[in-house]
Amino acid sequence: MVTNNSQKPLCTLLVEKLPELRTTIEAVFGCDERLLTMCKDYEACAAALAYWRASQSKHAKERREEFTQLLDDLETEIIEYIQTRI
Repeated sequence: MVTNNSQKPLCTLLVEKLPELRTTIEAVFGCDERLLTMCKDYEACAAALAYWRASQSKHAKERREEFTQLLDDLETEIIEYIQTRI
């Protein structure tokens, strides 16, 4: 599986959340630039959401809601994309 700069496998968060798609994600992942990009976006969004969950900023609640929605949208997009590859 492709790794990011910290050598953590990309799409790990998605595979952990959707274990039933693990085999498909791993099969498609290594040879699909679009899936790689979507997984990078998903993990960046998850990191941003974690940041805002820990933040005490007056904007934190609003940002948490935005990043939660974006994460849900990315997950849906990835699942739909994977399903077209099965």
